[in-house]
Amino acid sequence: MNKTEVSELVISYSDKYGSTNKPERRELQNKLRKAKSKALFDGLFSIFLMESCPESFARQNNAGSMLFKIKPKVKLEPLEMLRVCLPTWDVSVEELVFYFVEKCGKEEIGIVLEKLKSFPLSERESAALKSMHFWFEKA
Repeated sequence: MNKTEVSELVISYSDKYGSTNKPERRELQNKLRKAKSKALFDGLFSIFLMESCPESFARQNNAGSMLFKIKPKVKLEPLEMLRVCLPTWDVSVEELVFYFVEKCGKEEIGIVLEKLKSFPLSERESAALKSMHFWFEKA
């Protein structure tokens, strides 16, 4: 399974079932576990970079849940990765922040979030960064 197939699978599931934790979500998780870690991460993370649409929350919620539950083993570049998702990340999807904290450590993500404050950010990105700080504190 490649990156595109991973994201299409999550999008299809999300558009059909929404963000509820139905028994079908376990089937989705089992299918995704068959993907290699890099393809899995890239496919799930790409959902956080998509243009906003009415289905964005459900898609990101399911992608975040799969990231946090499956925990693909990949090398992360948290500064760049968190920066690029600020414009499109749904601030209600805490699992993205929790995943980065678990994979990189609380100290490193705290430093990354502080560094991001010094970047030139749009109003939307600044609001998203504040939400990342909120979820970071809960992690």
